[in-house]
Amino acid sequence: MMTSAQGGVSSRRQRGGSFAVALGLLAGVCLTGPGIAWADEDVPAPARNRVWAGCSLDYYTISSIRSAIASGTNIESEGVDVSFVVVYSLGHTNDGQPLTTGGTTGPIICLGEGTAVAPTTEQKDLPNEDEQGPYAQSIDILDVEEALALRYRVNYGEGNAIEKRFCHTLSSTQGSSNQPEETNTDCFRIYNVGD
Repeated sequence: MMTSAQGGVSSRRQRGGSFAVALGLLAGVCLTGPGIAWADEDVPAPARNRVWAGCSLDYYTISSIRSAIASGTNIESEGVDVSFVVVYSLGHTNDGQPLTTGGTTGPIICLGEGTAVAPTTEQKDLPNEDEQGPYAQSIDILDVEEALALRYRVNYGEGNAIEKRFCHTLSSTQGSSNQPEETNTDCFRIYNVGD
């Protein structure tokens, strides 16, 4: 991904295209947290080895991301939606950002306008009274996604580079049967250039 001093984002079709926009986005992001639509006031502060969801994207950053995505072939520019972005780092442990107390966070979740975040767990039932209210009885699974991020150092390669293999599996469902209509896994080798 290429960024400018003004915080703009441009699409790079090599090595991941628009996907690189989400992985490398740091310019123009507000990491202090104002304006976030918290669903729960108890969302924790940034902590070592934990994902932090306290980042918000301002209007100009969202517009830059939309423009970069819309520049891709066959992307319907009027339909581009940026609800949230997960920021990964190649240079820090756990894909995180450095903490003033030492160590690094995990990846950072940055929210767009009209998007809220609240902590939950893998084991929590869906639906549940705490999150969806007392009258919610069932759910329809619409999509299933799974991501794998593997960060590694290349031994005895050129410059012993730190790289990442990022794989994302998408499975969309149709109708009430909730059977996968199509499943695809895309993997990318992500690395810094010019180091």
